[in-house]
Amino acid sequence: MTRKILLIRADDLRHNALASVFKKNGFILGEVIEKKNYYKNTVMSNSISLHFEARKKVESDYFYDLINENKLDKNQKIECSDVNGYQVIAFAKNFDPELVITFGCSILKSPWLDLFEGRILGIHLGLSPYYRGAGTNFFPFVNNELGAVGYTLMKLNSGIDMGDVIHQSYATFKIEDDIHTIGTRLITKMFDDILKISNLQDIVSEFKLAIKQPNIKNSRIYRKLDFTEKALAQAQNNLMNKIVEGHISNIEIERIKFPLIRQIV
Repeated sequence: MTRKILLIRADDLRHNALASVFKKNGFILGEVIEKKNYYKNTVMSNSISLHFEARKKVESDYFYDLINENKLDKNQKIECSDVNGYQVIAFAKNFDPELVITFGCSILKSPWLDLFEGRILGIHLGLSPYYRGAGTNFFPFVNNELGAVGYTLMKLNSGIDMGDVIHQSYATFKIEDDIHTIGTRLITKMFDDILKISNLQDIVSEFKLAIKQPNIKNSRIYRKLDFTEKALAQAQNNLMNKIVEGHISNIEIERIKFPLIRQIV
């Protein structure tokens, strides 16, 4: 079975890599690529700049060959600065996908939700409802809550990472890990899982079986402005104090605090 997917994504290496994964595996792929630099008006400290450079290096090591072995067609794609713009919506309607997947883009508004109701799968690099918003696999390192590092595939709605959960998974950890190796390995696992889910013969049924997120008191919501030099210093200090090793030693206990809502693969 060949499935027709519209991927609405940002334009970092991880987002390009997912597009390449779908192409490599024979999907008919359309793309909406949002070109937006969220930090263009931000003066970054040296430590924050080094943090993003290190992430890019790790992701390049993981994904570079994948992206370059699978050059993407220029036909069925559109670049934009606003995923909710009229031309973008018209492109999506004309492409007429079976499934829409979002990864790293801005929040979709009502035209999308109306046109593709029950067919939009959102990728959230974090475990909802515990961590929502931006940097949701970074701030668990700040708060020493590594049991909350993971990803969520959800039935998209108009809220901030509040959709019904289709599938979730925890990150895996190794003694020598840092934030970037943990995060990039998790993304690679997410690629494998989303391929399995996208290949399900009756994927619409998985949307119907998705589980509503519970209301919890300790839900944390972060914005990009919360990623500060102070937060980065705290995360790095925690790593120096061996929180990864501590998490590995107590992983089952720490995960109890952040139970997965649903797993299907």
